[in-house]
Amino acid sequence: MAEHYVFKYPLQLTDVNHISMPKGAKLLHVGVQMDGPMLWALVDPNQPPAVRHIRVAGTGHPISFNEADHVLRHVGTFLVNAGTLVFHVFDFGEMALLPSDNKIPNVEAN
Repeated sequence: MAEHYVFKYPLQLTDVNHISMPKGAKLLHVGVQMDGPMLWALVDPNQPPAVRHIRVAGTGHPISFNEADHVLRHVGTFLVNAGTLVFHVFDFGEMALLPSDNKIPNVEAN
């Protein structure tokens, strides 16, 4: 049985975040920690890395995607700036990394 861990990944307040994490990671939660948006995922660090495509959209902003090419899953919502700005996080899925990209940056284990 493989051991799994909860890792956190910082999110940028940009439309698309490309986050490298182990393949098959289960996205658990989004929230704000120490004034920064974070994404928590359950991962098996022994899996090969994959790039996760994450969409961050403010309330009222358009979210464009081709339903034939993407499965869009809402991960969660978080508030910043004393609750005056609300952002919604969507998972567009993962894509395998090339062997030369075989590293997993931006991981924090807490």
